[in-house]
Amino acid sequence: MRFLLPDDAADDVRQAFAEAGHKVMTSAEIDLAADASPIDRREAARRHQLELIVTNRQSLDAVLPGSGDKATFGRTLIFLNSGPSDAPLAVHRLFDRYKRLSPGRLYSVSPQRVKVSQLPSGPL
Repeated sequence: MRFLLPDDAADDVRQAFAEAGHKVMTSAEIDLAADASPIDRREAARRHQLELIVTNRQSLDAVLPGSGDKATFGRTLIFLNSGPSDAPLAVHRLFDRYKRLSPGRLYSVSPQRVKVSQLPSGPL
């Protein structure tokens, strides 16, 4: 799988995804401004057929499709809910538990657990 990694993620997070056999890309690699909004990141991930990774609750809340959103994301969304030092452990836990990730799902990952939920599918 290919993922859009937040620009502020540490190199060891990139390495953890690579060790699991996945490719991560940054904003610069897809010609997206480093200061792009979470919604712009979500749309860029959709355009480039990348799964999206977020590392803070504000970004997660911003990218989740809401009642005013006309489009669905249709990709996989990973919320790395851990500190910078625990993020690689959380990535390993995710791929130890789930060998294949499903589109339309939110994976909330911490070093202690992985929670999976259905992404909203657009306006209600």
